[in-house]
Amino acid sequence: MKALRTLLTAVVLLTGSMTMNAQSMSITVMRNNARFLTDRMAFTLGIRDPYLIDEIYRINYDYIWGVNDYLDDVAMGNYYDDYMTVVSARDVALRTLLGKRTWKRLMGYTYFHRPIVFANHRWRFTIYDYDRYGLHNFHFSAPRPYGAGYAGGHIVRPMAPRPVAPRVERRPVAAPGGHTAPRPHNAAPNTGAYRGTLSRGSATTAPRSSGNTRSSSRTSAGTPTRGASRR
Repeated sequence: MKALRTLLTAVVLLTGSMTMNAQSMSITVMRNNARFLTDRMAFTLGIRDPYLIDEIYRINYDYIWGVNDYLDDVAMGNYYDDYMTVVSARDVALRTLLGKRTWKRLMGYTYFHRPIVFANHRWRFTIYDYDRYGLHNFHFSAPRPYGAGYAGGHIVRPMAPRPVAPRVERRPVAAPGGHTAPRPHNAAPNTGAYRGTLSRGSATTAPRSSGNTRSSSRTSAGTPTRGASRR
């Protein structure tokens, strides 16, 4: 009976890891995901240097922490350009740390290079789809920043979605006497004007639909954000 309960618990945790959505990850979940991703990256790429493993963890955690509050919005097609800014910063940090040869090897593993994917208005970590070693088993001991409660933001800057101003319509100027001024025969059609820039998503990864900006719920390292665990 005890073995059955343990198995069922592992299945529930694994399922939650693969289908996370509808709420931001807690501090604990972000730390665990960053550790799991880092452990598998180090083992697969043959990295044994504790310093490198620590720095990979920092980069991975910064990336997860930096996009955490907006993943649901990105899945709905909003702020995709802002999301990719954080992804690109992670790429630069890893390439600089690992060197050209190891970076090229890392790019051969999609679940390392792009660990979070978006499909059908949902997002998830695909590393859990490919791992068979076990959700709670690790090849290496916990990185030192993991045990020290690293809070993020030291290497990769967090998402900062640009605000989008409402559309401003241009109306014809009224002529004296209350009548509309005549429109020149060669005037361009009145199409209005947008103020600000709208972040556009990718049709292949994040279907576009309307969504509202959610304010960041990030707090100190010891306080969970919205939601507490994988579902």
